[in-house]
Amino acid sequence: MLYIDKRIKREKKTVYVMIKMYCRHFHREKEMCINCLDLYKYAEARIDKCPFGQTKPVCNACTVHCFKKDIRDEIKRIMRFSGPKMILYHPCLAVKRSGVQISPLRLENQSFTALDCKALLFLYTQIYTQLYL
Repeated sequence: MLYIDKRIKREKKTVYVMIKMYCRHFHREKEMCINCLDLYKYAEARIDKCPFGQTKPVCNACTVHCFKKDIRDEIKRIMRFSGPKMILYHPCLAVKRSGVQISPLRLENQSFTALDCKALLFLYTQIYTQLYL
């Protein structure tokens, strides 16, 4: 149960970071603007109310779409913008977001170190180029 809670917390943090990166670039705000903050609150609420609960997959691999169509399109736009930049600014979140699992026991019991992130960064860039380019 603790691992699931950590996963959901990390997913919320990832969404927050991605929206903040997008807002900072396009809206030129140091902190999130009202619209982006509302979008994050909506996303956070939808993550909390996910019908899959403990077995929640990452949203892009999910069969049920919790977001309204217009908001889902906006989130996709934000993730397309922020996703590649996550590698540079938040490599650990980027690697974890990619769904790469080196060792489930290790992920469950330990956090990534800086060396782990650098080693996995290469792996993530390989996966990213295959998926998006």
